Amino acid sequence: MNNPVKKALIAFLVIFPTFGIGSTLYIFLISDKMSADSENRIIYPAKEAVLNLITLGIYGIVWTYRTSCLIDKRNGFTEFSASTLICTLLSCFPLRCISMALLIYRLDNAEMTEYGEN
Repeated sequence: MNNPVKKALIAFLVIFPTFGIGSTLYIFLISDKMSADSENRIIYPAKEAVLNLITLGIYGIVWTYRTSCLIDKRNGFTEFSASTLICTLLSCFPLRCISMALLIYRLDNAEMTEYGEN
């Protein structure tokens, strides 16, 4: 399944009916896919998921902002983009399913552009 739109739609359909519990799964999967931040520090997916569970989703807002900024840096932006702001704001409200779908879409598009598939 190489289509970023399909992956984003599946993420939305998994997270929305589970009332955010599925977002912890996607925090783990996206963190695993990112593997390192812009300073080459390793991202530990299990730590990110556990912090989200312990803080009852509040850490997910911080995680969304950090991950969006990493995607922006991978896309060549020096500052955060409007997509980062939108993802973070959606994550603050009970709309994290949309925010996660947007993150997955942006991450897959960044990878496809990086490998020349787009």
